[in-house]
Formats: sequence, structure tokens, C-alpha cells
Amino acid sequence: TAMPAAPAEAGGGSGEAAARAAGAAGGGTTAAGGWAPQARPTTVVCRWVVPDFETARRSDAARAHKGMYHDAGFVDAAGNRWLLYYFLDGDGADNAGHVSLYLSVRDAATLPFGWQKHATFTMSVDHASGDASRGYAKWATQVFRAAPPPAVQDWGWPKFAAHTELRARDLIGTDGALRVRATVTVSVSSTDIARSDADACLLAAARTGAADAVRRCLRAGADAAHRDVAAGSARTPLHLACARGHRADADTAAAAIVPVLAAAGADIDAEDAHGETALHLAVAKGASRAARALLRAGADPARPVRGATPREDALTLAAGAGRAELASALISAGAPPSGEAALLAARKGHLDVLWPVLDAARADDRLPELVAARNARGDTAVALLVARGDVDAAARLVADYRAPLADCSRDRKASLQRRTPLYLSQNLLESRAWRRGRTRIQLRPNPYQCILRRPRATHASGSCSNSASGRDATETVEREAKLTLTSRPRQ
Repeated sequence: TAMPAAPAEAGGGSGEAAARAAGAAGGGTTAAGGWAPQARPTTVVCRWVVPDFETARRSDAARAHKGMYHDAGFVDAAGNRWLLYYFLDGDGADNAGHVSLYLSVRDAATLPFGWQKHATFTMSVDHASGDASRGYAKWATQVFRAAPPPAVQDWGWPKFAAHTELRARDLIGTDGALRVRATVTVSVSSTDIARSDADACLLAAARTGAADAVRRCLRAGADAAHRDVAAGSARTPLHLACARGHRADADTAAAAIVPVLAAAGADIDAEDAHGETALHLAVAKGASRAARALLRAGADPARPVRGATPREDALTLAAGAGRAELASALISAGAPPSGEAALLAARKGHLDVLWPVLDAARADDRLPELVAARNARGDTAVALLVARGDVDAAARLVADYRAPLADCSRDRKASLQRRTPLYLSQNLLESRAWRRGRTRIQLRPNPYQCILRRPRATHASGSCSNSASGRDATETVEREAKLTLTSRPRQ
């Protein structure tokens, strides 16, 4: 069948391709209808011409070892589509002075999971006279497949023929053209998963997020608890599915795989070589749907990462990454609030995570423990918030959650530096609450000393019981605040 001419390539050839099919694809479909497994062989022959080879091999593209491709009409009766790509001056500096030729599966990304093609192919450079005995050829047999690993989707020769060999054989025609021919025969193709390959295919299916492929591997006899020992991570299919990331498609695919593997007997809380479970990876990657699927399947939200210092669990990972939605889901599933989670949320300013963690601690009667927790430097959540400039949040932490203020850091100087803006903020922002009887912070000239005092009751007329008016009280607070900021004790 005559095929249309191939498009011109940068520095490469344009010419015409001819394709012919031999045999019928048993159980397959035509090329126009797509690919299907075949039981009988099919063959396709493709020819193309590289005009003015000597000029093309000295082009900037060839010297930069950039490849060109040819795929016009390169499809057989069973729908096997192929792509030929070539480098006129080698595919790298080590192969300079040679022509590199490769055969690739054109539609590998769209083929069903588990596809395999047993192919025999021949690459040749024909003489201009058409005499086959004067040509130069190489052949190989290869099983092209995507799974199990290692995937083989292309094969060829980095040093197919040296330029000197082509000249010595007079294979560069008088018109300067190089005539190339490729013949590919597919003996059999299938999508069957062998029992010996089922475990490796299961890991590949989980890694790509294909739920249907996971089911096929399990039906072929794969072990749902199989570990990726070859990669050194010892991760299970659950780990691989949940570690794909937070993109909507990856998260949805992982959420669909989790119940399939759980029903097949996978250990939901299995640890990898780093002591992490699938839930830890899902939370760290932001895969909220996968994390919820794991919790529904019975994952333990309180399980810590083995060997992590300081202690890390799913809630701590969510707090450090600022994933408020996941943190709420973990707390609802029974994740215990911890000082590490509160400190991480405060240090990074994730207030939408900090408040739910403290509310859960209050419900469990553990609030004093959390607000008094310190990091390795001795700072509490109050000190961390003030250091970030979140003075209002620190004030709320003191007023609503009774966080300790007098000793918010082990470093005395740092403690003063953290407390002073908080004192100032409390007095200036809450001076209007003086008449309403709210508890407020009253400063003293000693910068290391403060007391909580409730203002005196007001008369029925609304005036203060003391002689100072509201304006005088505000001025007094401002004066005391300035005194606190300017006075420094002698060392």
C-alpha cells in the first residue's frame, strides 16, 4: 500500500514510505480500529530516504546529537504502531561518527496495562542499485512491554553504522541520499499477566494509579502485601499508590486502589524501610481522598513514624504542612493532639490547624500539657507566634487557652523579647475593655513582672470608681507600656 511522503525533518530526510502487511492478526483489529492482542504474526516494512546525507550530518542539529523521527504509515494490520528515530551523528559524544537507529512503540502510553509485543526487526541501509547483497543490515528480537519492570518501549543500536563504513560500502548514493529500510514482524502480542510476573506488575499498577490493573494483578495471583525490595524502600502497593501526590487525578486513583488492596488482605499499617505507613505518605503528600480512604479501611491515626525524632505522626505531618482539612479528619478519626503538632503549627503560622488541635486537647483535658510544650530551644507556642509577628494569635493563646506567658522561653532575654510586644498589644488593644470588666494585663515598671487584674466595678452612671477617666486610664497604660519598652535592668 502506497503511503504519503514523510514530513521533512530538521537536518534530516524527507521521502516516501511503503508499508505492507503479511498475514492476519488472529483476534485483532485493523489499524484503523486500534490495537488488539494477536495470535498470528504480522509484518510491516517501512522505507525512507535521508537526502544529502553529508550535509545533514554536519548540521547543527546533528552535531548537537538531536534525534529525528519517522512514523508515516508505520503500522501493520494488527494495529501495531511503530516509531523510528535516528541520529545522523550519534546520540551522544561517545557515538559521534556513527548513525544511531532505534525502534519504539508509537502508542505505548495508550495501550492497556500489561501489553506485550514479541517482535523481530531488521534495520538496513540499501544500495542505490537495489542489490540486497550490497546493503548493510542488523537485526534483533525483543519483547516490548510496559510491565513488569524493566519496561522496554524502545530498542536499537547507538552505533548502527560508522560513517566510514557507509562510504566504504558505497551506500551513500551519487545523489548523496541515504536509503534506510525497517522491517518489523510481531509474532504474538497479549495483555495477559503471568503468575510469575503478577507481584511486579502489581507494584507497577499501584505506582501508576490504575485500579483496574490492580484488580487484574490480584486475580492473576499477586500478593497484596508484596514489597518493593528491589528499590530498597520496602514499600507495599498501598505505599506506592498513596505517595503519588496531591493532584486530583492521582489522589482519586489512590482512593480507588485503597479499598481494593484492603479487601485483598493488605496490611493498612505496614511500615516501609523509613518507618512510614501509607497514611503518613498520604498526609505528607496532601492526598486527602486517599487519607480518608485509609482511615475508613482502619488505618491507625495515632501510629508514629518509627525512629522519628522529635515524634511524628499523621497529625504532626498535617500540622507542619498546614493541611487543615486533613488535620480535622484525623482528629475526628481519633488522632491524639500532641505538643509537637501544636508547636509545628505555631512555628509555621498555620493557625487553622493550631486552634482545632488545642480544642481537641481541651476536650481531652490535656490543654495545659500542650500549651506548655517546648521545642528543642525551649520556646513555647506563645514565643513562636510572637517571633513570627502573630501577636494577636499569641494574645488569643494566652487569653482563651491559658498559655503560660511569664516563662515562654528558657532564654531569659528571649523571653523578655517575646513578652514585651504581647504586653503592649494587650494593653493598647484592650484599653477599651477597661470599663466592661474584662480581665487584662496590667504592666509594672519592672519589665520582668506582670499581673492579671480585673478593673474595678463602675458606677451606675458609667463612670469609673477611681478618679481617672477612660482617657486618663488609656494614657496611663500607654505611659506604662513605654516605660516597659525603654527601661532595661542593669546586668
